Amino acid sequence: MLMYRFWILMGVSCLTLSGCTSTPTAGPSFGRVEAQASVKVSSPNKDRRAGVDYALVDINKTVLALLQSITTADSFRGFGAGRGPAPNLPLGPGDVIQVSIFESQSGGLFVPADAGSRPGNYVTMPNQTVGKDGTITIPYAGRIPVAGRSVEAVQSDIQKRLQNRAIEPQVVISKISTKSAQVAVLGDVNDPAKIELNEGGDRILDLLSQAGGLSTPGIETYV
Repeated sequence: MLMYRFWILMGVSCLTLSGCTSTPTAGPSFGRVEAQASVKVSSPNKDRRAGVDYALVDINKTVLALLQSITTADSFRGFGAGRGPAPNLPLGPGDVIQVSIFESQSGGLFVPADAGSRPGNYVTMPNQTVGKDGTITIPYAGRIPVAGRSVEAVQSDIQKRLQNRAIEPQVVISKISTKSAQVAVLGDVNDPAKIELNEGGDRILDLLSQAGGLSTPGIETYV
């Protein structure tokens, strides 16, 4: 009776195995990979076609030496660990600025003689947008090139152009909005946005926080 049951189990096992065309493996065989490769690179003289899905490369001393010579970029050295000094953001097209011109006393070019009731000896120009040509216009000073220059340099330029007209002129420029220094934060953030940079020194994490923070779990996210 035991012998009979043994032969029944053996028969069922054979039928089960015969229904399998192949046993499972950890991946495609070498033959399948080689047969479906768009091109096989085996020597330096082999022509390479653009747009291939993948290629087979023989691992030899030459290939290993090439791989050892490849270095990866270190983002830590590029961004650093501390904030460092504040950047000097030059003016550029699209920036909106405000120009105020001070004179040491009334009766000059911009401050009239009867300016006793004024809050101060200065005049504030209407806000100006730096044009595509990178200039602004100041009365009695003409067109002033500002694109690519610092605020201090433009202030000094305007003062020099007015020094023979106004009474000891002093110029103060204030940035209203900075359109030429912006960064777009896209991807897995809660509120993708285009953010203006400032002289305070924005870090990558500062910009990500302004974009609403990461929308994915922290354990899945790398910067």
